[in-house]
Amino acid sequence: MEDKLQEIGGLKTLISHNYYSEEDFWKTWNKDNYDKAKARTDPGNIFRDLYSKTCKAAMGLPEAERK
Repeated sequence: MEDKLQEIGGLKTLISHNYYSEEDFWKTWNKDNYDKAKARTDPGNIFRDLYSKTCKAAMGLPEAERK
């Protein structure tokens, strides 16, 4: 589904399971802006990043591989 959405210019919301590769995920979501906001709001990097929370968990990766 992710491939077809990219092909037609669609966007899958972050509230559903996402199976994007990390590269494709950050093509959709502005990584530079995200990194700036994350550095300001989570300077100790306590919380997982957006890709880990929305894609890696959906892929069933073990917790250790989600960070």
